[in-house]
Amino acid sequence: MREVYVPPADLPGWRWPASGETPWLRLSGGTDPQLVFGPAGSPTAQLLARTGGIVSLDTPQLRLSQSARFRTDSPIHSNAEHVWWSGTDQVEIAISLPFATRTEAESAYWAAVIHFLRTVTRGFFGGSEVAALRGLPPPTLWLDAYGFVFLNQVPVQVQSWRVGWDPQTDFMPVPSIMGLEFALPAAGQIDMTLIVFEPFAVLARFGSLPLRRGHTPPWPSLY
Repeated sequence: MREVYVPPADLPGWRWPASGETPWLRLSGGTDPQLVFGPAGSPTAQLLARTGGIVSLDTPQLRLSQSARFRTDSPIHSNAEHVWWSGTDQVEIAISLPFATRTEAESAYWAAVIHFLRTVTRGFFGGSEVAALRGLPPPTLWLDAYGFVFLNQVPVQVQSWRVGWDPQTDFMPVPSIMGLEFALPAAGQIDMTLIVFEPFAVLARFGSLPLRRGHTPPWPSLY
């Protein structure tokens, strides 16, 4: 379990986790935060690395789903189809995350969150990218939620995301810390769909017997 981060003194107005306070949800940079958040000095590195990633102190709406795949075969002169199991999909996690921009500091933080989601849904590409990283898929993140007991460092990738708000809402300007001049809605919601992304080495060691006996660590991780 990771430590709670100390509020930085240079971003007043943002309600950072207090000492000993556990956020409802954290989507963090996994094993290589530098790779995920970018080089030092970038907006996401400045704002999100200090909290270990996307942090929500408000209760998010979270839904977990998993599907077993079945196929059918229709033999000739048969009155019923034959149904057979072909596999089971990985767990999908749908998250609805409310946000508010009551201060300029909160506006900057949520602007960094949106920029972060734009980057982690893309692979590493372009001539300006480090040569060793070109062609790699999007980075794997860690998800912790609900006290870090129910979901504890679950490896995930962001499959999709969207941001929405009421058309009548007011907008809050984003301060110059982002290097750009724009505004964000005073209140809105970020919806994300994550897919559990276990490494092949973990899947190779996994067996169904420990799962049935309930001996695995906090579900749905297979570790």
